Amino acid sequence: MRKSLAGGWVGRSVVELERAGGGARQHDEGVFRVEGVAVVAVGTKYDEITTPWQSTFMTAGPGATVRNITLQEGCFVDFSAHLSMSYSPRAIGLVKRALDPSAPAAPCVPRAPAF
Repeated sequence: MRKSLAGGWVGRSVVELERAGGGARQHDEGVFRVEGVAVVAVGTKYDEITTPWQSTFMTAGPGATVRNITLQEGCFVDFSAHLSMSYSPRAIGLVKRALDPSAPAAPCVPRAPAF
């Protein structure tokens, strides 16, 4: 975690967006505006931190590509919440597949929320 230009503690991805030219301005109001950059957002219906959970997702601005994935799409037994999503086998599989389309499909295994 680092202190962002916006003043809050954030993860590396937000710091990199700020360095790329604008930080929160690149995805304000739910629109991602970095031309030529593809973004994959993975969210969960059981998010207890990002509310409403749909606000995890973005819309692509001109020249940008956004793919929004709900963890429970095709796997209703994964009840991962905001924090437990980071170690959900399904979330990890979705990220691997986003980075490498030849990666195996994301597994669907029962997961209880952990707080």
